[in-house]
Amino acid sequence: MQGKNSILKQKLESTATKDIAVCSIVKAELFYGAMKSANAERNLTL
Repeated sequence: MQGKNSILKQKLESTATKDIAVCSIVKAELFYGAMKSANAERNLTL
């Protein structure tokens, strides 16, 4: 999120993990982005 949308970040942080869903394409894009980042190990644990 990189602090670009504080309202959305607050909403996600206040929502239980079990209540958040993303489609498989979004999941794959997030995984790809984390793997390509300079800090892949840290980003995969967030």
